[in-house]
Amino acid sequence: MRDEARQDVGEHEERHRREDEPAGEPGDDEPAPRGALPEHEHAGVDVRRAEQRAEQRRRENERRPPRDVGADDGEYGRAAAEAERAPEVLPVEADRLGDELADRALGGRQRDRAQLGHRRGGYRRAVSWNVVHHADLEWEERPGHEGQEPRHAAALTEPAHMTESRARMWRYPAHTRGRRHLDPDQEEVFVPLRGTLTMLLGEPWERVDVEPGGVVVVHKGTPLQARNETGEEILFLAYGAPTRHGNAEFLDDVESV
Repeated sequence: MRDEARQDVGEHEERHRREDEPAGEPGDDEPAPRGALPEHEHAGVDVRRAEQRAEQRRRENERRPPRDVGADDGEYGRAAAEAERAPEVLPVEADRLGDELADRALGGRQRDRAQLGHRRGGYRRAVSWNVVHHADLEWEERPGHEGQEPRHAAALTEPAHMTESRARMWRYPAHTRGRRHLDPDQEEVFVPLRGTLTMLLGEPWERVDVEPGGVVVVHKGTPLQARNETGEEILFLAYGAPTRHGNAEFLDDVESV
């Protein structure tokens, strides 16, 4: 009887203990109830799960290596990366451009770079050039020296619209020479294009032979004479600057070298 009484008292205390436990929080030695949880406990569980997922993503991002935008996204990514590295574009004051506003729009990239020049301040202006082809040269006959065959010259100054210098192409037949002289104003450049050009330079003179690919520079005030000592016609370019001319002093000729 005493054992049955103690058993009844134990069962009674166990029922009271279970009734006092909060719903949804079973003891460690009991499986979780299969019934639905109350609404307020569902919300708590969802919040905890969301926080756990956010923390997991944060840790994964910290372990992930930095992304190479150019490698991952191809051309678009490389363009974006280059745009990020590009220098900052500063605004331009309109009143500093003067009359250029009427000629072109601000901003944009000028693609025709071959036709642009640069000046102080970073602004661009149009530049020009001229081309004279060999077939377009107009040759003039020049009298030969002391019974020699005539030479031929083609002016380049006017056809090329040269304003800071002067130039001329020369054709010398075999065994002909020009007049020996010195120019007090011009520095002259001689460039053989076909055949060997012979120059007599200085006083007393010194012979210099120059083949195509070479250049002779004669500084102002230096006596000179261009000659063809070969058996074939030669072609060379004579160039001088500045444009002052007409003051040359002609010197005694040298018949043979």
